[in-house]
Amino acid sequence: MNKIRKLTFVSAKIARGGAERVISVLCSSLVDLGYQVDLILYERRDDEYPISPKVNIHLLPEQKNGESKVSYYVGKFIYFRKLLRRLNPDVLIPFLPYQVEQSFLASRGLGIPFIVTVRNNPKFDTPNEKMRRHRDWIAKYAEAVFVQNQEQKAYFPENIQKKTFVVPNPVQDAILNSEYEFRESVQRLVSMGRLEEQKNFSLLIKAFAEVKKKFPKLILDIYGKGSLENELQSLIDSLKVHDSVRLCGRTNNVAETLGQYDLFIMSSNYEGMPNALMEAMGVGLPCISTDCPTGPKELLGKNERGILVAPENIEELACAIEYSICNITEIKNKAQDGKKYIHEMFSPDKVATLLVDELEKILRPDNERNKKR
Repeated sequence: MNKIRKLTFVSAKIARGGAERVISVLCSSLVDLGYQVDLILYERRDDEYPISPKVNIHLLPEQKNGESKVSYYVGKFIYFRKLLRRLNPDVLIPFLPYQVEQSFLASRGLGIPFIVTVRNNPKFDTPNEKMRRHRDWIAKYAEAVFVQNQEQKAYFPENIQKKTFVVPNPVQDAILNSEYEFRESVQRLVSMGRLEEQKNFSLLIKAFAEVKKKFPKLILDIYGKGSLENELQSLIDSLKVHDSVRLCGRTNNVAETLGQYDLFIMSSNYEGMPNALMEAMGVGLPCISTDCPTGPKELLGKNERGILVAPENIEELACAIEYSICNITEIKNKAQDGKKYIHEMFSPDKVATLLVDELEKILRPDNERNKKR
């Protein structure tokens, strides 16, 4: 095999997450390029990301009332395996840890080339250590491992790195086609992400509270939902910044929302390839990010396309915000360079083409691994 025609992806859903947004964009781009794309989902939701109607969506069975867990999981596994045999794709690409495990088991013995995907920092990509060990073991037997950046690739041992390829996240066309009007002052700050420990919004709120003492007209809006919403609201109230910091919930139009602000800030402890930062850069918004593993350094460079600060450092983040307020021309130039970089490197068609090119290299008949299959 050396020409990819049929690709099957597996995801729990296509709603409410960065990986889910990526898979909807990637599948849509691939069918537009003429490939047959099947997408196997565990559930459907009303708030799904847009996806091309040309993508063939297959839904795994849900647990019936009164059905035991054992009966349900056995039945789902059999259905999954029969579906894969019927689809007979040229390659199987599951997203997210549970789907990697279950897709690997369901596809064994069917002769379907299997790809492990890493959608976050490899050290924290799985819910627990046991599942991380499972993923690393599966990687030994997969045709390849796809990661989002070079930092993630370096996590794996040398024997796995030899078959590990970088395929970055695509940025949706709605972002790339948006028009951002740069303002003459920085007053409206924004951040986006799940309200969970990984995103460390408490750091951002504390830094903002310090900067607001000097710049009282500043506002900060945080978009996202999560388990820490009440805790973050309590922090906002305790710092007495409830009049200027808002937890806004989710937004259905990222490009339009970002266009209303003057500065984007990401305060994460760790990332994979941060979609929110890429989207802010793609719109043309000036950006500040913690220099956390993995992704921000690759996106912002050595402060050429934005400002990097040390993770979990309130003072440094506050200083970066204040610096941005006082140096409009400089951050505008960084933002323009950032927008150009995103447009050149991460368009959906470019990433989709890169994915297929890498797959065809991996699966070509003269590949040493395929000679052994």
